[in-house]
Amino acid sequence: MKLRTVLRSAAAAAVVLGGSLAVTSSPAQAAWTCQAGYVCFYENANLTGSVAVLPELSMSSPSWPGQAADFRNYSYYNGHNLNDSVSSVINRTNRTLWVYEHGNFNQSKRGRYNGIGAGQAFNFGHDEELQDNRASSARFYE
Repeated sequence: MKLRTVLRSAAAAAVVLGGSLAVTSSPAQAAWTCQAGYVCFYENANLTGSVAVLPELSMSSPSWPGQAADFRNYSYYNGHNLNDSVSSVINRTNRTLWVYEHGNFNQSKRGRYNGIGAGQAFNFGHDEELQDNRASSARFYE
């Protein structure tokens, strides 16, 4: 009799715990707020989906050279590669960021590019602009 009561209690606790885990969102699903001094790239439009924050483009980082020549070297927090997958970006610095269609800032291949002004959020994919899922490098100009 006691064993049956213990097993029922354990089963009830598992159902309650499982139900609460299904409702609670994980940190990976929570919205990311890009901090001042940083550039944040998002996998989806309107600054949604997984985010990538590159130290080379973050003025607050000690490793800030102000450019990232090849997005193949970076990933979003969910592990997906950044190259040719960016849909939106926010520039929380005080400089204009230039985002390019090809690696090495379009130097070896002709391609589109966009300037993202200081404090500006931007969705890629408008006419005559860098298209959605095409960004491959980015840099600031002095």
